[in-house]
Amino acid sequence: MNDTLKIGSTRAAAVFAHPRSRHIVLELAAEEQSLGDLARATGLSLSLLHYHVGRLRDLRLVDVAREERRAGRPVKRYRAVARTFFVPAGLEARGADDALASELRAALQRDQARSDVTGVAYFVDDAGAHKMRHVGGRGGQGAFEAWVTLSLTPRDAESLGDEIRALFARYANRHGAAARPILAYCAFAERA
Repeated sequence: MNDTLKIGSTRAAAVFAHPRSRHIVLELAAEEQSLGDLARATGLSLSLLHYHVGRLRDLRLVDVAREERRAGRPVKRYRAVARTFFVPAGLEARGADDALASELRAALQRDQARSDVTGVAYFVDDAGAHKMRHVGGRGGQGAFEAWVTLSLTPRDAESLGDEIRALFARYANRHGAAARPILAYCAFAERA
């Protein structure tokens, strides 16, 4: 398995703009899995996974890692061809981030409507950080939104990014009867 694969075609780049395909590739970058394993991890049907994995194999993003012998047909275990996939800016699908941002905004609005949010408070805390918080209501269904202005050195910003990635990773593969798909987004950039 390569450490990083630079994507060279628009068809392969489009995989990473599609949430379902991207999820499958990244599941297989984390560990080799059978279609049954993937079905449990993604909640998708075996027939839909068979289709997607076939497409990903045609694009050379996924390959058969090995076959486990058993009575009848052997079980194929699939693996992504790299741990990291780099999509050059010129190949990124236009609007992919916009679609996810729209989905997140709609989910936040639905949750706010269900929780009787009465408004949004914008304020500066004791340390001078600019903040935003939803006010009122009886609690939502797990939605959360916060905006904060921080003063960080480049090293602190890099450390914060590492901590956030580690936090996302810690929660990324939680499963169980009560588990629901949650769309999480985090970004930060230097203010002008």
